[in-house]
Amino acid sequence: MFYLCGLNRRDALRRAYAGKVPLIFLLALLVLVIVILAVVSRQNQKKVRHGVSQTATIQDKAQQNEELIRQVVQAAEEQDKHSDPTFLRGALGRINTWLAEQPVSIDFEPDQDFDALAQRVDSLKALVKQARDAMRPFTAETGQPTEDDCQKLQAALVKLNEIIGPMAQETRSNTLAAFTLFTRELTEKLESAREYQFADPTETFKTQIQQLAGTPQYEFYNFENLYTGLDEFQRALKIDGVNFIAQDVDYLRSCVWARNVFLTVKGERQDDLDIVLALFDWTVKNVVLTGHIPGAAGMISQYPWQTMLIGQGDAMDRAIVFIELLRQHQLDAFVLRPRNDDAKDFPIVVGVILQNNVLLFLPEFGLPIPALEEGAMTYDSNLKFNKLATLEQVAQNDAILRQFDLTETFPAKAEQFKEVVAYLPTTPFHASSRMLALEPDFSSRVNTTLHSSYSLQKERVSAMKNIVEVQKLYEATAPLLEQAIFPHESDELTQVYMLSLQSSGNLEVSDSSASNSVNDNIADYTGSDDSAQNMETTRANTVNSPLWIGKVRYLAGNFVDENGAAHWLQQGRVSDRVLKQEEASILTNARAYVQSLVEAASAQNQQLTEEQLQALLSQTVVAMQQDLMIKRYVKILTSYYLALLAESTDKLEAAQERLNDASLRVNRNSGSDTVTLSDAWKYAAEYLRARVLERQGAVDGAISRLNSANVPGAKCRAKFLAQAAGRPYELTNEKLAETAEASTETTEQETPTQESQEDAQVQEDVAPTERATEQEPTLEEPSAEETSADAEPQLETEEQVDAQESHDVNQEPTLDDEPTDARQ
Repeated sequence: MFYLCGLNRRDALRRAYAGKVPLIFLLALLVLVIVILAVVSRQNQKKVRHGVSQTATIQDKAQQNEELIRQVVQAAEEQDKHSDPTFLRGALGRINTWLAEQPVSIDFEPDQDFDALAQRVDSLKALVKQARDAMRPFTAETGQPTEDDCQKLQAALVKLNEIIGPMAQETRSNTLAAFTLFTRELTEKLESAREYQFADPTETFKTQIQQLAGTPQYEFYNFENLYTGLDEFQRALKIDGVNFIAQDVDYLRSCVWARNVFLTVKGERQDDLDIVLALFDWTVKNVVLTGHIPGAAGMISQYPWQTMLIGQGDAMDRAIVFIELLRQHQLDAFVLRPRNDDAKDFPIVVGVILQNNVLLFLPEFGLPIPALEEGAMTYDSNLKFNKLATLEQVAQNDAILRQFDLTETFPAKAEQFKEVVAYLPTTPFHASSRMLALEPDFSSRVNTTLHSSYSLQKERVSAMKNIVEVQKLYEATAPLLEQAIFPHESDELTQVYMLSLQSSGNLEVSDSSASNSVNDNIADYTGSDDSAQNMETTRANTVNSPLWIGKVRYLAGNFVDENGAAHWLQQGRVSDRVLKQEEASILTNARAYVQSLVEAASAQNQQLTEEQLQALLSQTVVAMQQDLMIKRYVKILTSYYLALLAESTDKLEAAQERLNDASLRVNRNSGSDTVTLSDAWKYAAEYLRARVLERQGAVDGAISRLNSANVPGAKCRAKFLAQAAGRPYELTNEKLAETAEASTETTEQETPTQESQEDAQVQEDVAPTERATEQEPTLEEPSAEETSADAEPQLETEEQVDAQESHDVNQEPTLDDEPTDARQ
């Protein structure tokens, strides 16, 4: 068509669109602008949505972290429900992500001492590894070690002995010190093997090592355990880590319990000196001086929470608990020792900074050091210390210390206090950044001190007169090392508080960490984090551990309500009547148990020899006697703490009645000079009797009791009490002992307990069986006399015994002022 019009295609198009180009261009431009605006708007919308989503994610994460931290705090606060540390340890592990995201606080300071100790531990680990590897050819059942193997082991032992001894002394570790004996024994065996002239020394040494590996001690004292423990200890020394560790559970328990005790003891008190004296008095009454509990691996040092739970330890344990209580009051306290003086007899002295002075306390004696001023001590229904001697005063006046000279000279002189070193019980937990980050969440409920700056505390303590140096008290760190090396053995410290005691039957263990050292009937639970079934079993059994629940609630100040400490401590007791019945029936029950095993073996066509039967019977009798012994010991514990609970709540008559329980009586006619663990608690009860008499206004009776109590510092308190009350004081042991004994008999005659009446009633029935169990038990049918002796205490039906047991528990004295009729 273009050609018919005489136009080519280009000319035709030009004429067709002539005058329309600007319009088309504008339309195209408009479309382009619209597209661009749409794209930009969509991108902006995306950015807005992303920002909202991101904000929501941050908020959700913060809420999740807040909930996880709340679970940690709740688990730490409700220790009566969670005796198994697995629960709290798992809760801490879940907030590691939160911890890693926390900025480093400006209040956190690295600790050079712990860093240096970690490096020395790393060097020790390397030597232990060398010794462990060098030992393998000698412990292997196959293969023959060479002379080169002997040389490698000897070289490793020489280097190890050079460092392990000083390390044990620096860390104050009993366990590490015991390993020095182990390495020396290996060295001596190697040297003695070389002295044999007619035998291959490598073969001789291998035989000796394999004999050593077969001993019970080798289960604990070996290089594998030592290396594992040192590795865990080294990780704990890293205070700037971003992960919680297993031992944090122990530390949190110590802090929470110390805070609970502090709040309970403080009460309405406002004066700092009154608060400090009350906290010290609580420590003296609640930590009985027994020394450390020996285990299969030796003496294991205690965490503060363990000392507070078991209520026993040595003077250093008392000192550390006292200092931890003061730390919750934001007061500086420390252990003082003379500078450049290796006086082994120097007592444990705790210094407390108050009003720019250092006041002195003696944990072993259970007394502060009073000033010599008139009115420093007064008596008004209680011995009160109004003025204490300062460190500066003691250093200038030896007469202050001579107040403690009685039958023996007090082992300290004023000269030793002129230049002293202050030892702060700072641990890696106190100084860690993780505790600094966690502290606000614990304090949001009630103020709880988790973190302490060692450098700031050191600066304050160094400013005090007569203190020339400040160091760390590594006795406070020793439990961290020792329980890392022997984690299962350390659980024996608190094992008795995990037992569920039944009036009949076997002991049951509710804690994950209990061992079966008492008898094979004690269940063992490993407490591994991946064992949900075991964990649930442990939680269920924990409810059946009244001693644990009662003591934890006691520490929290929950004393006398319907679900308080008194209720649970009473639930944990076993009456003397039931104990006598079980003692009388040991031989009968053992025979019945062995007979059941014989019948089971016969059903499987197996026969036991007479020797096997006799051995099995003997073992069963011993196990049952141990079972009974533990129940008697638990009765002592519960009786003491029920009495102390009554005294703490001003129920003094109820406290005296509890203290008159047969389980707390001291047997002065035993003829033995050995002080057993049970005796230590009975002596503590004697001291507590005197304290109750002191509060009741019976000054002369209190002085007599204190003079007869086999407790350090009791006679000194008697002297101070006499001075404050205006009484003459003479230390005549025979006269005082007679007076105290007469006072004991009078008191017991005036208020005989129901259980003491049961003792007299059942004694004749039990005597024949006691004589029988002393003889070698046999499987022969019991004679008529034995049958009568075993059966007589069980003449009642099982229902009647249960009813009587329920009656006994219900009729035991309450914390009311007046004793119940059943105890009259």
